[in-house]
Amino acid sequence: MHSQEYVHLDIKLDNILLDEFFNLKLADLGIALCAKNTSKHIAHKRGTTKYMAPEVERACMEAPFNVFNADIYSMGICLHLMLLGMYPENTCQDEKATEEGTDKEMTSDEQVKETPKAYACSTVDENYLSEECLDLLYRMIHPDPHKRPTIFEIFEHPWMTQGITAELQEAVYLEMLERSNFLKDKNTRSEVTISLDLE
Repeated sequence: MHSQEYVHLDIKLDNILLDEFFNLKLADLGIALCAKNTSKHIAHKRGTTKYMAPEVERACMEAPFNVFNADIYSMGICLHLMLLGMYPENTCQDEKATEEGTDKEMTSDEQVKETPKAYACSTVDENYLSEECLDLLYRMIHPDPHKRPTIFEIFEHPWMTQGITAELQEAVYLEMLERSNFLKDKNTRSEVTISLDLE
């Protein structure tokens, strides 16, 4: 989408689908925008709160946000969830503060001073993730939108360009196929069939 200057603005795990060949597809383009011949900035909050970049939360006419950078942040949240099983620490803290009824928020200057790694959940053991993986993850969810990589820089990142063996590809495909078949069997078993004798 970004290569054609379109943005999704609501990237989240719920909107990421797999086709029959396990290719990723983005769903729900209800608030997607074409950014061609525009400033690439908008001033209205869009998207799902837990996946929303900090600048989107603060969006207003005086502080419009770059739509491409916002998409990258949401992709980073998806990656964080898939790798670590939870939202980044800043999101967790925001939810806790809301529950406790506190209004304390970090200013944009304070957020920018934080290192990207400070925005990952520190309670999770990250030792099984490579340095390249963590570097990309933390860059994608950096609080400063200007320090996030573009979609093209993500493609060229060492974690994305490292060799994937044919054995690994086959293993992933077979695992996904097994899961797909399991879900199909489960759905089939849960269906209730009613037969009527019309004679």
